[in-house]
Amino acid sequence: TRGISFYDTATGRIGPRPEEFSGRIELESDDRISRATADAAHGLWYVTTNGRLCRVGHGQSSCIATKKSGPFGKPLLLADGSLYVRNLHTLLHIGPKGETLDVEELPDQDWSLHNYYFFYSLITAPNGDLVTQSANGIITRHLGKWTLRRTGLTSIVSALAFDHTGHLWMGCMGRGVAIVNGFGNIENYTRSDGLMSSMVWAIAQADDGTIWVGSDGGI
Repeated sequence: TRGISFYDTATGRIGPRPEEFSGRIELESDDRISRATADAAHGLWYVTTNGRLCRVGHGQSSCIATKKSGPFGKPLLLADGSLYVRNLHTLLHIGPKGETLDVEELPDQDWSLHNYYFFYSLITAPNGDLVTQSANGIITRHLGKWTLRRTGLTSIVSALAFDHTGHLWMGCMGRGVAIVNGFGNIENYTRSDGLMSSMVWAIAQADDGTIWVGSDGGI
């Protein structure tokens, strides 16, 4: 929470910070790092519980001051170096040089999501649309317009991921995993179907297509 470690997949050890991610941001005494994302070309972005969005890289560092509406979720870094990040009510689009390109209000958000900022997810669909959680399900942004899709599940969406076939996987607090297939139907799997727990925190897909689900009970 007070810093960031780097895991070297070649050695299997925690190693020193690479040069492309070098730089230093002093955190306030009550501030903590909550989420981070990085690539070698554009540096390391992270968000803090006090609502700051910061970037470090190649010995330089900077933070973007924003109107506070609760902490940010995990940033979504695009191939061109621009970045999207959201908080409870707002979506920010940050340019490759750290400039704010756009700020817009997110629809279908309410204070029921306020305490779950660490779940805020932004992902891109296979067609390039943005997808994120909302109070009543998920919302999709296509050509600048948001559309609500109700999941029908009475739980907060805690994780989002698309698999290689284009199906959307959703983690649902206390309700396991919900999968939206190509026909728009939703399949729901819980602990009774073999999950370690129905309290799902994260979903990721390996290069071989295997889906990994992180939950209260393990992976």
